[in-house]
Amino acid sequence: MNVHQALADVRALRATLARSRDFPLLSPNYVLFTGLAGGAAAIYQFALGTADPPIDRDFVRYWSIQGAVLAGICLISVAGRYLREPSEWSWGILRDTCLLFVPPLLVGGLLTWLVMLRAPAAMAILPASWALLFGCAVWSAAAKFPPGMGGVAIYYFLAGIGLIFTPDAYLSAGMGVAFGGGQLIMGGFLSYVRQTS
Repeated sequence: MNVHQALADVRALRATLARSRDFPLLSPNYVLFTGLAGGAAAIYQFALGTADPPIDRDFVRYWSIQGAVLAGICLISVAGRYLREPSEWSWGILRDTCLLFVPPLLVGGLLTWLVMLRAPAAMAILPASWALLFGCAVWSAAAKFPPGMGGVAIYYFLAGIGLIFTPDAYLSAGMGVAFGGGQLIMGGFLSYVRQTS
């Protein structure tokens, strides 16, 4: 056996191990919390009536801040778990997952900034775009999770399509269903995998 074949076998084994168990650095509890927080944010916004048509800068700012805060919570959770138990294996999974997961999120942020700056009349497309791009992020990173995470990505794709056809007056509720529901499904899946592994 040559060295190149041995290295390829080690990489294949590491990929199989990564898929056969839960993502060790992402706590299902934090993901579930982001789902509950997303649902609560939607209820709060809907109750205040701040999502009445048209979709405006306040709506986009509100959800951009919500997304950034909740993503930050997950990031702090992942960083904290890694720092408590650092290893080359977990660093490799974290690095590879970030390389797959982060680009669609950066595109979503850039798209939001460009639409607000250059095409404010097109702000109504942002909620659907966010869900579709988040679905792309989850789909890309699904290879680093146990089989089944692709189903979460499909949920986000379907939610994004649903948001395209959601009337403006109900978009805050639609955001709660899309992101709150998606995170609850993801957190439930991760919790199930952790309990059965």
